[in-house]
Amino acid sequence: MRENYTIGVDIGGTYVRIGAQKNDDPLTGFEKILRESALGDTSPIEGIGAFISDYLEKNFPRLNIDAVGIGFPSTLSKDRRTIYHTPNIEGLDNSPISDILEQKIKTPIFLEKDVNILFKWDIYNKRLPEKGIGLGIYFGTGIGNAITINGELLIGRDGIAGELGHVPVIGGSGMCGCGNSGCFECYASGRRLVELRESYFGDTEIRDLFSEHRDSTILKEFVEAMACVVATEINIFNPHFIILGGGIVNMKDFPRKLLDEYIYNHSRHPVPSGGLPLYYSDDSDRNGVLGSIYMARGKLNVADNTRS
Repeated sequence: MRENYTIGVDIGGTYVRIGAQKNDDPLTGFEKILRESALGDTSPIEGIGAFISDYLEKNFPRLNIDAVGIGFPSTLSKDRRTIYHTPNIEGLDNSPISDILEQKIKTPIFLEKDVNILFKWDIYNKRLPEKGIGLGIYFGTGIGNAITINGELLIGRDGIAGELGHVPVIGGSGMCGCGNSGCFECYASGRRLVELRESYFGDTEIRDLFSEHRDSTILKEFVEAMACVVATEINIFNPHFIILGGGIVNMKDFPRKLLDEYIYNHSRHPVPSGGLPLYYSDDSDRNGVLGSIYMARGKLNVADNTRS
């Protein structure tokens, strides 16, 4: 068992979350801070380094840290050392951030795409078998997607497999944050839900949309668009299990039963629609931090085994 703490960092479009854990002890030192406050007015890379350094100095000034695991809402290089593109945070693109942070913090830094971290944590937390094909689809500001085959993440030739949110819709014309037009994210994401609220439900807070308007045709069509995204990947992979998560499916009174029905209707019949093992991710601010710690420990163990 490791005697030192491992730090987990979850960098989101709105919040940065951080915490520490030793072995299987409870998470300690958890903080959730608005991203602008956490990273300050400097460049985001400098801000991330300063934020982690300040956190360590404040909470663990005399303790050794095994590693820091960080989840980014980004596409990453195959070796997980460089950020290629981060649509919702300017100033991170094409940065060798692991090298930069390791020079500043003097401890191993492990990066992973945030949705991959969440999905691997959900598999572990729900005690799902790693054997077979697993799909994780998370509806937040955009659409996060993770795929595992016998427990191993599918990352692709360049490291960016699983960009389900950027599958083009035939005839789609909406402009996506990735620079293309007509992507799934234009029709089945948090950004789209904000647009619908502004166009049709301006007097309702977005957190109350499904409580006050769940029977509206507009929102039912939005839920069906989400289902089409899920069914697309189900029909391609014929998975052993699917985990759905993200801020949208965890909104108050979100119609999960209706989403399940739409997914079934749009999946290939009679199989795989006849046996769709659907699970929902637990709604917790700490999942990304715990998943980052879990990821970092796994990579530390691989490194230790390689050296031995």
